[in-house]
Amino acid sequence: MIEFGHRIEGIEYVNRACAYGIIANGHGEIAVVRTRKGYLLPGGGIEAGESFEAGLRREILEELGCESTIFEQFCAAAQFSHDPDDGIYYKKLGHFFRATLGEKIVRVIEPDHELFWFTPSECPARLAQEFQSWAIRQAFGIFG
Repeated sequence: MIEFGHRIEGIEYVNRACAYGIIANGHGEIAVVRTRKGYLLPGGGIEAGESFEAGLRREILEELGCESTIFEQFCAAAQFSHDPDDGIYYKKLGHFFRATLGEKIVRVIEPDHELFWFTPSECPARLAQEFQSWAIRQAFGIFG
């Protein structure tokens, strides 16, 4: 698995399985969630006993309030990161899926999350995590 970020020697990292959706609208724009940590793809950590697809559906519902359909996984990558809120160093094992949004069925559970739409060429520079930028480039054949 390709790795991004800086691994600090002597630090113990917690492996965290994650799933993220590449969701395009009818204009070819990609769904991006603005959080206090920056712009991120919809998705996040998978809970114990949860499949990647089920976890991604749950995350999309929590972040956007929408049903979703999850399609094939098309790439995976790892990101070394540190969460200063909990003081934990993570090796996020990201699995990236193509997905679509369905109807909005609930209020957004995570109120600090706001949906934005960017073109595939805008996304890599906007996203806060390097492995998510890489996944967008893989999905749309963007080089450079």
